Amino acid sequence: MNSFIGWIGGKKLLRKEIIKRFPENMGRYIEVCGCAAWVLFAKERHAELEVYNDANGDLVNLFKCIKYHCMELQRELSFMLNSRELFEDFKTQFNTRGMTDIQRAARFFMLIKTSYGSDVRSYGCVKKDVSVILGEKRWTQADLSRRTGIRPTTISEIYNEIIERINIDHLDLICEALDCEVSDLIEYKPNKIRRTGKDLMK
Repeated sequence: MNSFIGWIGGKKLLRKEIIKRFPENMGRYIEVCGCAAWVLFAKERHAELEVYNDANGDLVNLFKCIKYHCMELQRELSFMLNSRELFEDFKTQFNTRGMTDIQRAARFFMLIKTSYGSDVRSYGCVKKDVSVILGEKRWTQADLSRRTGIRPTTISEIYNEIIERINIDHLDLICEALDCEVSDLIEYKPNKIRRTGKDLMK
C-alpha cells in the first residue's frame, strides 16, 4: 500500500531498492527515520516486530492518532477547509498548549496536504478535486486509470494529494475523461510577496 502523505526526504522512489537489501527472515524491523513510512507500507509485513520512529514528534503523533484514534481524527478533519488563511492559522495553532493530540494531528496533516511539496512551510496553491469528481461519476481510481492510460500509482497519488509534480499531458487526459476544466483541478493562489516582475530584476 502507499503512504497517506508525502514528505521531503521520503523513500517513495527508493523503497523497492531498499527492501531488496533486507536480510531474509528478519525478526525485527525498526524504522530509525520513518518519515512518511513508504518503506514500512511497501509490504504487508516485514517482520514479526515492526517499529516506526522519527525525530519529528508531530509525525509520530500523527501516526499514533491514525492507529489508535482514526475515526476521531477523521471527524476533526471533516470540519477543516483548504485556504491560505487557514494554512497560516494551522502553522501557529498545531503546537499551541492545550491542544489535544487529535487536534494537533489534524492540523499537522492539513499542513502536509496543503503545503508545497509537503514542506509544511509554504502554501501549495493547488486545488485537487479529482476525488470529488470521481465520486460524482461513481468511478473508481481504476476506472480513471483505464480510461486515461495513466498508471494506477500516478492516479492514486493525484487522488490522495501526494503528487509532487503534475504532468501537463496527464492533466489533459484527466480533463478529457472527466469532462472537466483544468480550473476544476488547479486553483492559483497569488503569493503574498511577489516573486516576479521587472522591479525584482537586478
